[in-house]
Amino acid sequence: MSGLVLLGKNITIDTTKPLAQYDNGPAKAYAAMDATRARGKNLIAYICDPHYVARRGAIANYKGMTMPAVLFYVSSGVCDWPLTRDQRFVIVYEHSSFEPVVPYGRLMPDAPWKDSEILEFFVKPMAGVLNELGAREFFHGSIRLSNIFFGLPNRNGAVVLGDGLSVPPSSTQSNLYEPVERALAHPLARGEGTIKDDVYAFGVCFALLLRGDPELAKMTEDQIIEQKIQHGTYMLLLGKERLSGHIIEILRGCLQDNPDLRWKPEDILNWLDGRRMTPPHSFKNKKAIRPFEFAGQKYHYTRDLAYAMSKNTVQAQTIIESGEIADWLERSVGDSEALERVRGFLGRDMGKSKTRGNGGILVSAIICALDPALPVFYKDVGYFPEGLGNYFAHAVKSGEDTSDIAELIVMGAFLNHLFVQPKGKNVGLMIKILESCKLSLSQTSIGHGIERCLYILCRDAMCLSSRLTNYFITGAEDMMMAFEEICSRKQLSGGIFLDRHSIAFLSIHEGHLIDGRLFDLNSKIKHQLILTNMKTLAAMQKRMKNNTIFPNITRVLSESVGELLVRFHDKELRKAVELELQRAAKLGNISEIVDIIDNPVLKNKDRSDFRRAMREYAALREEYRLLEAGIKNPELFGRQASQNFAVVISWGFSILIIATMVLFHVSGMKG
Repeated sequence: MSGLVLLGKNITIDTTKPLAQYDNGPAKAYAAMDATRARGKNLIAYICDPHYVARRGAIANYKGMTMPAVLFYVSSGVCDWPLTRDQRFVIVYEHSSFEPVVPYGRLMPDAPWKDSEILEFFVKPMAGVLNELGAREFFHGSIRLSNIFFGLPNRNGAVVLGDGLSVPPSSTQSNLYEPVERALAHPLARGEGTIKDDVYAFGVCFALLLRGDPELAKMTEDQIIEQKIQHGTYMLLLGKERLSGHIIEILRGCLQDNPDLRWKPEDILNWLDGRRMTPPHSFKNKKAIRPFEFAGQKYHYTRDLAYAMSKNTVQAQTIIESGEIADWLERSVGDSEALERVRGFLGRDMGKSKTRGNGGILVSAIICALDPALPVFYKDVGYFPEGLGNYFAHAVKSGEDTSDIAELIVMGAFLNHLFVQPKGKNVGLMIKILESCKLSLSQTSIGHGIERCLYILCRDAMCLSSRLTNYFITGAEDMMMAFEEICSRKQLSGGIFLDRHSIAFLSIHEGHLIDGRLFDLNSKIKHQLILTNMKTLAAMQKRMKNNTIFPNITRVLSESVGELLVRFHDKELRKAVELELQRAAKLGNISEIVDIIDNPVLKNKDRSDFRRAMREYAALREEYRLLEAGIKNPELFGRQASQNFAVVISWGFSILIIATMVLFHVSGMKG
């Protein structure tokens, strides 16, 4: 094996040359080359892990960035990956950087950088990048020292920001690089952030380059969150450092825990131009006059209490139902908005009508009421609605239980979170998406249910059908090519190609191909189900370019029409149709298979001939019955026959006599 894998027509990936220093979590980097490119022939190819949804939909916003401080996007697509024997999505950049500022897994450099080095080689290039990202409305989500590289060999030159497309946003970030709210969510459920979250990560990088406190590196992820909540990010990173006022300005601005007060990219550029910027003060929620006692601890702030409740939902449910939280908010905190949210949800029955007695949903709702900026908590896991799709797709691909997600959607936990968001925050689209998911989960028919919910939430997810497990399916064309290969290996038979996942996937992405057939795809009648699969595949083939043929699919379909052939009553016609199917199968045109097996003229003729034959058969059966009865009773049969003969003779003489009398009567009248 040469070790070379072709992506498209020109790019070759060398599987023997991994570039581990560029890895972005589960997305692994390899050396690649494009011999046709005038410049930048050396490339980096990120092989995306199918368990983690690559940001395919965000490529359009990133593509075209030509700044030297970012990896230049070259191409993307699907290739056959020999190391895992499946198909992988690949993102390719120009190889324009060298060593990472710190190796992956390390928190900070061995020694602090000088202020002049930070400004020249880090702040200036990154300020330009952040400004460009903001203008493009692209959230990077992977700004950290291990994903920032030196632009020249031997750890020299302005830095270059690494990959931000191969994994879900913020999924590979340590809690240190995420604002408190996002750090509290599961890494896969953080969802799309904003440019202010990238500015925050930039500020963390800046602070880590300034200091080398080994104590910070010893902290766990939970301890980092707790320190941020209690003391703020700036104090966690730089509280003990003595810095110049100029440096304090930018660090306080970028590390501000309140996103409304955090600096924007243009503020950083203004700071670089020498403008004096007033550093915002640390932000804290209203402090209570009297602390709230919970689980043996005292809490003066609503955020601190909300976080503690997320860790102890059983005890949290008890204090919620007792009404203590509402009393504390009214008498000690004086936060009228939080009090209104809590009382609005609880109502007179303490939320029982909205949670159906589910304590976890109750606690989740009250945490949102206390601090709407926090994620939705359920069973010790935090989710943001925008990140639910990535988490969901990973769970399905990994074979994990998804019942908690379905329960949260059905019970309206995410809608409740969105309804309490501050005015001005655009949540309308997400509300529509979740309402659509809730409706889908209320139906169990094929094309709906939890499968449809997945593809509504995560448009970038590939089709997760178990029949297509080793293929990266992004649309109908990919699905047809995969089915053709599977059929060539004789791994599919029976004529039923589409399952719940593939049907839901097509309905969301290319509904015109399948939505009109959903009723028939839910049929329990096997021959109808096979025929509808044929018609759907035929529609998928018709929309493909270059008249692509599928001889292996048509072969399998022609071998699976037994259930349809027996619908023809005429044996000769059935044999003729079977011969036609064998001929058509070699041509690879599914529509021709459908036209033969579902020909309305042949079907109508077969039905009419069958009805006529049935009538003739019924008459013969009656004649046979009479003859058989006569044989069993010969005397009665002979007497009956004589009587019948006599009746006929009598009837004939009667007619003759009547006719003669009429004739004489007419003659007499004339005379």
